[in-house]
Amino acid sequence: MHKRVRYNWLLAILVVGLLWPGIVSAQSGGPGQPMVHIVQRGDTLFSVARQCGTTVDAITYASGISDPRRLYVGQRLVIPGAVAAPAAWSFHWVRPGETLKGISSQYGLAWRTVALANQMVNPLLLSAGQVLQLPVEEEAFFGGALHTVQPGEMLSQIAFHYDLSLWELMEANGVANPALVVPGQLLRIPGERPDWMPSPFEEIVLDPLPVQQGEILWIQVRTEEPVALTGSLFDRPLQFTEEGGTYYALAGVHALADPGLYELTLMAVNAAGEAAAVSVGLVVEAGGYAYERIDVPPSRSNLLDPALVVEEEQRLEAVRYLFTPQRMWEAPFCHPVEAAISSYFGTRRSYNGGPYSSYHTG
Repeated sequence: MHKRVRYNWLLAILVVGLLWPGIVSAQSGGPGQPMVHIVQRGDTLFSVARQCGTTVDAITYASGISDPRRLYVGQRLVIPGAVAAPAAWSFHWVRPGETLKGISSQYGLAWRTVALANQMVNPLLLSAGQVLQLPVEEEAFFGGALHTVQPGEMLSQIAFHYDLSLWELMEANGVANPALVVPGQLLRIPGERPDWMPSPFEEIVLDPLPVQQGEILWIQVRTEEPVALTGSLFDRPLQFTEEGGTYYALAGVHALADPGLYELTLMAVNAAGEAAAVSVGLVVEAGGYAYERIDVPPSRSNLLDPALVVEEEQRLEAVRYLFTPQRMWEAPFCHPVEAAISSYFGTRRSYNGGPYSSYHTG
């Protein structure tokens, strides 16, 4: 009987661990020992390093990893210098332009405490899309543009309290089902200008955050008055268009862009010629693309001629950045045909056994 009870407990623990990866995602090695992170599905060294407030090189060295590109589920990663987690955490998703001091004050914490908890080498450098873990304290409070869901609260009630539509609140927090909010969850309340944002900027929204290789970044800017708005990202200018007092731009992230931190700059000039600038750090994550080998028959080997590839790229370059300020469509985009997908955009490709230096360009 005792063996069966012990077996049932072990089985229950195993099932919970499989259904709730966060339970086994990180383990402390005990007093004085470095923290250990158990690799979960979708983890990369870059995402783990950002989550734990350290660097890829530090984890690679501490864990004795020979090839940083090859991780497997269940692998133990040593996180050098990490501190053991408190009994409870809250989490904050960094928005464009937020500062460590401003975030810390929202939660009633000293900025040094937040910097230590996230192992931040440079507390002055935050990036949009970065997730900060915050130790929960009794005196913590949630002010400004944050709301903590209370037991029994519904999303519609919260939206009514802040004079928002349910859709606005869902969209601002990426909530697909309004019934799936839980007590303690942090919600962003849109429409309030943060203290860091200079006039005439009112709101800057980037979606998605963080952005992955090969994705399209949607940039939305609201201002107090009409402005001439310009910007740059990935060393390329951004083209903005205006609809209903809001400025929009799209920025493509190259499928082979190096994961890391990039700078988005925005410049607004009003009718009086007064200029204001904003600089935002933006995180690009690895796209998690697959690899495939394509064998090209001799009869079609001319398709791999480098001169042909260069010529095609030049033709695309001539039209790639054409821009019209008026939107030429109204319906949402959809797939041109409904059929099975044999190869996805961004898939790294090797031709005839060569290096994986190309990719499926869509």
